[in-house]
Amino acid sequence: MRVTALASGSSGNAFLVEVGTTSVLLDAGLPGPALERYLWQRGVAAADLSAIFVSHEHIDHLRGVGALARRHGIPVVANAATLRAGAALLGPLPEPVLLPVGGACQAGPIQVRTFPLSHDAAETVGFWVQAEGAHACICTDLGLPTAALTAPLAAADLLVLEANHDLDRLWAGPYPPALKARIAGPRGHLANVDAARLVLDLARDPRPRTIWLAHLSATNNTPRLAYEAVAAPLAQAGYHHYMVAVAGRDRPSLVWDSVVAPAARPAPPQPALRA
Repeated sequence: MRVTALASGSSGNAFLVEVGTTSVLLDAGLPGPALERYLWQRGVAAADLSAIFVSHEHIDHLRGVGALARRHGIPVVANAATLRAGAALLGPLPEPVLLPVGGACQAGPIQVRTFPLSHDAAETVGFWVQAEGAHACICTDLGLPTAALTAPLAAADLLVLEANHDLDRLWAGPYPPALKARIAGPRGHLANVDAARLVLDLARDPRPRTIWLAHLSATNNTPRLAYEAVAAPLAQAGYHHYMVAVAGRDRPSLVWDSVVAPAARPAPPQPALRA
């Protein structure tokens, strides 16, 4: 399994997952032409995507979904609440596929399961991706860690985790008070310090993992602040089995390959998409 961060920030989010000749997008928050260009640079034709999965209806996650789906006849997979809330931005879809929260969907060898996240959209989800025995967990918008994160985080070989803001920069910054409260609230976005706590707790498990910090705010964070907030506590605790990196906000950046996959786990029945 190969995962590429095409972009992750308030201007757009998109992750490409490839296994053999099968590829899917997890969110498509950039304009369609930019996504097609970035896919082409990775050797993937947009017309060959098996599906586009949508985490929630905010524009930085679905800006390019409708255009790509209509142009290339790509199935769009989301829960019913997200499809309803995003209908105006999505436009008519050639092949919508309903995936209830907690359900799983199969696209060739790629299984995508969703889990609920605390974020102020209709029904925000994270993605738990499994293929060839490897696991990736992608949760880019969450205001508060909940019990729903436990299983996908524990399974993840690759964890893409929101590190949206530095709290000091947020509260001292130019945003109006109501917006600051929303971002820092339980249905807003995850701060660097909260991401660090999650990762430090997870690091008690000695299995090596890769951590990508994602959805950084251009105003209230910097890549260096996010990286140091997470990497420094790991080093201080003597945990050296994690590789931490920061995903680019508006351009392709990081690539992860499951070179040595863990033992495969059985998958429950799920609707099948084109391989």
